[in-house]
Amino acid sequence: MNFRITLVFALLLQTGVLCNNEEEDDIFIPDSEWKEIKQGQKIPSGLHVRINLQTGKKEAKYPDDQRNQALVVTENDELKEKSDPSSARISIAEIKKSLKKIKNDANKDNLKTMKTKFRNYEEIKKELGHIQLTPKLDSEVIRDLMVDFREEISGAKNNTRLKNILEDLEYLSHQIDNAIEFVNQNGFKNLIYANLNQTNLDIKIITLRLMSSLMQNNPKVQIHGLETGCISELLKVLNLEKNIEVKYQAVGALSSILRRFPLAQKKFLENGGLTVFSKIFEEADIKMNVKLLTLVVDLVSEHQYSSAKDGSEEALKQYEKINMEEKLIENNWCYNINKLLYSIVAADEDNHDFVEKCLKSMNILRDKCATGYDSKILNYLYQKYNRLGLDDIEEDEEYSLSSYFSELKELCHDLLQANKSKQKTELYLKTFISFINHSSLTSFGH
Repeated sequence: MNFRITLVFALLLQTGVLCNNEEEDDIFIPDSEWKEIKQGQKIPSGLHVRINLQTGKKEAKYPDDQRNQALVVTENDELKEKSDPSSARISIAEIKKSLKKIKNDANKDNLKTMKTKFRNYEEIKKELGHIQLTPKLDSEVIRDLMVDFREEISGAKNNTRLKNILEDLEYLSHQIDNAIEFVNQNGFKNLIYANLNQTNLDIKIITLRLMSSLMQNNPKVQIHGLETGCISELLKVLNLEKNIEVKYQAVGALSSILRRFPLAQKKFLENGGLTVFSKIFEEADIKMNVKLLTLVVDLVSEHQYSSAKDGSEEALKQYEKINMEEKLIENNWCYNINKLLYSIVAADEDNHDFVEKCLKSMNILRDKCATGYDSKILNYLYQKYNRLGLDDIEEDEEYSLSSYFSELKELCHDLLQANKSKQKTELYLKTFISFINHSSLTSFGH
């Protein structure tokens, strides 16, 4: 094929005219003279293009040194091609056909290449094996970490390595499926419960954090924890451990299994959980006591919510068997809360967060504990927050310290009113009973 035909082919490929299934009328055929470019026509690159200022039309032509380099077939050329084959030109239809074949062949090659390059998971592992870079599923990572942990425990017991393994497991266990995979590999028995008997405090703390992550909002793992004795193990840690940070993490793990799980709450009460909590209260660590109180009151709130109209019937039946509020009264928690409020105010009366948590807890239990609350401390806080609310008024802010202090003041007011109402009721009952007894004795005397 001669040089001119090659130029035609190259030019048409460059412009992209032949790559679309367009009609020949859509192709601009240049000339050595200026020629109007019709609407929608494609033009080859390398032409001179201008706007005719008289007509406003766009025009193009060959550069002077490239005339006759882009050739097309005309009807008059057919006779010349027969007499002079070297001057033969390729028709646009033939070029389109050739390009279509090239495109189809390319698609087939690409498909074949894609099929050749595609690898499933097992093939990828084999291919990367020689460079020791093997992709792993989370389940495989958990399995490997468990194996590494057992080997480390039975060997040198490098505490740094053990902590790293536990931290990796904790990171993975935040996903529900990974936590279930941990259970399927018997992780509670082989790893968690064994670690709770470790003497190394860091190992215990990380293990308790791992427990919390595993059971947090994961009913399947909560059930497994209940069935394997998780609650009794945690209560043992709380009862025997002296380190406050270990205890703090143990309460967090208990919180993860007890919340929204009535059967676990029932087991907690049966195992003397509130007694253990009351014993910790006597140690007077305010931060720990606030955490314990928050958990206990949240459980009471669950019970009260289940008793509401929007609570499910099944949940109501389960919570009725627990009777958390009565158990709290039996374990003297009205006194515990009152004592905690005193401790908070004595230690730092400006710790409004702790005061708020304590007041809200008292408010939730006020129907049972109202007369057990000290009116003096409540009245003191009422006056304090009333004063702070007036001093910190900020009209430009939607939510200011003033409104926050007003909320705390209202909590104190509600508790004081409940206390007065309860005292009046009890006084009335005492008077009535005394009157009945007196009347009975008088009648008996007559």
